[in-house]
Amino acid sequence: MYSPRVAYQEGRKIGRSVENLRVNDDELRTLVIKHLKPQIDLRKSDEDRASESLTGFAGLSVVMTVFAAALWVAQVFWSDARLVTVLPPGTKTVSAFVGGALALLSIALVIAARNASQRASAARDAQYRSILSEGVRGAREVVASRREGAGMSIHRASATTPTHRPAPIFDGQLSPRGAEELAAKWMRSLGATDAQATRYVGDGGIDVESSRFIAQVKHYAAPVGPAAIRELAGVASIDPNRRRPLFFSTAGYQRGAVEFANRTLVALFHMVPETGDLRAQNDIARQLLQHGLD
Repeated sequence: MYSPRVAYQEGRKIGRSVENLRVNDDELRTLVIKHLKPQIDLRKSDEDRASESLTGFAGLSVVMTVFAAALWVAQVFWSDARLVTVLPPGTKTVSAFVGGALALLSIALVIAARNASQRASAARDAQYRSILSEGVRGAREVVASRREGAGMSIHRASATTPTHRPAPIFDGQLSPRGAEELAAKWMRSLGATDAQATRYVGDGGIDVESSRFIAQVKHYAAPVGPAAIRELAGVASIDPNRRRPLFFSTAGYQRGAVEFANRTLVALFHMVPETGDLRAQNDIARQLLQHGLD
């Protein structure tokens, strides 16, 4: 395997074969790399060919330099040798000049060959990383798609993102108050560590709040309409702390609600009542699931 495109398709195959959809990004990456590494067979690049050519020229130049130096030494120290005596006058000067020129050329070629070798090595490393990266990307896309199809959150804990914690434990029972508590747990899981469900009385239309976010939670049998989104957007617009609005629903949203939320920058989440998983319902929510509530 030498093509990132082929690695991407192979990664998608791996993603389709993953049994545990709750696998985190680091585990998935390790799985893909373990599978792809033995298959990688990089082709020679232009940098590799240039390095080989310069190395060959440098070797030839060194041999010629050694020959010219040997001839000059013979002329200086063994002037009565038969080979030396048959050489025309002035050969000593010419051999010295040629030897010096070849020595300079050899040095230049050796340096150029070394630099070319370093560039070729860097190009191979970049190609190698690109192949693995595309394989991991393909696997992640398929796993994320399978999670959404199964009604699961695409957010999972990762050792490289310590502010993202494991998904909250769900006991399978969801009441209106339980939905608020679950939303608060999801907010803490995504990074808003001080998120707490508010009291029923005097909450001002806010069901969960933290220092940077306010949330409304609806445990309805039917999808949420625009009116509820408009209410939360209004509360957020006059919030003295300018906290960002989040909306959690256990039954999804009407199209008009999604359109209004996009205009007013309200993040829409769907908490699946059967599993407790979290799904993003607009681009704002998808960004928060990916990067966290930091």
